[in-house]
Amino acid sequence: MTFTYARTLGRAWIQRRFSQKIAKFDTFVCRSPFLLTTTVRIVPLGSNLLTNFLAGVSRIPALPFLSGSCLGFFLQNGIFALMGSGCTVAAPWRIGCSVLLYTVSLGMGFRLYRRYRQEERTR
Repeated sequence: MTFTYARTLGRAWIQRRFSQKIAKFDTFVCRSPFLLTTTVRIVPLGSNLLTNFLAGVSRIPALPFLSGSCLGFFLQNGIFALMGSGCTVAAPWRIGCSVLLYTVSLGMGFRLYRRYRQEERTR
């Protein structure tokens, strides 16, 4: 709902008010919207409300954002279930699997950042 609200009611105002800053943000988020959204959703830090609002006022396509959100939330819940008592696997395996999933999410974020920096250098 936040994404839709921001897209329909807030986007035009934000674009008028912060045109240069939002253009740079749009360039970044529209490069790999599915992978970026999945990565942001996996990491258990941040505000989902703010993420939805920022995506709504950007030019990010809705389908990659929503599908990346679904996959990211699914993986994030897996991390939480493995770290907590939601799974009856031995404790070292739970912690190991959750650390592995978190490391994968950090790797995805690092990959996106490196790709962005390389593209910026070539400009």
